[in-house]
Amino acid sequence: MRLLLGGIALADDKKSDGATHVDPNAAEKLVKEGKVTVVDVRTINEYKQGHIAGAKNIDFTENDFEEKVGKL
Repeated sequence: MRLLLGGIALADDKKSDGATHVDPNAAEKLVKEGKVTVVDVRTINEYKQGHIAGAKNIDFTENDFEEKVGKL
């Protein structure tokens, strides 16, 4: 499973920083196919106001943010 974080999908077009950048249509396809995990890094209150269906919320302001991301 790959990770979609902040609109960047780790999938096909690898860059020197290790990230893979895809256009919105390709990202949507990867999500629909279940080939990526969408991570919403906003606070829980922001997440509750609206988020991408199926997105996993990992609040970047929490002390265990890195630990949770590392478990993906």
